[in-house]
Amino acid sequence: MRYSDFRIGNLVLHATTVTKVVAIHEDGIVVKHSEKYPSAKLTIQGIREIAVDESWFLKFGFAKVRDYPCFRIDGIQIEYDGSSSEWKADLFSGRTSIKFVHQLQNLFFALTGKELTINK
Repeated sequence: MRYSDFRIGNLVLHATTVTKVVAIHEDGIVVKHSEKYPSAKLTIQGIREIAVDESWFLKFGFAKVRDYPCFRIDGIQIEYDGSSSEWKADLFSGRTSIKFVHQLQNLFFALTGKELTINK
């Protein structure tokens, strides 16, 4: 995991709390828990990636399109590949694996130019 893997707005874990990346520096990532708490600057060792599962697709507003795990939003379809136990998206260059929430957010932004945020 590197600082360059993240973008402002990505969701990560700090301890056991889901936090949002609000700034990225050469020596750390600044995260914000909520409006009630101040932001915190962390090293890469101070954060953890959030594993993607079906609940995250639903939180982001994806629609389930089949009986097996397959989700779609804005023309992007992501399916669970049971043989590799990974979520996969078919892209022009082939299939890409999505293991973490920030990867899903970054892929969505790269393909649509829009931020992927949790639906309220």
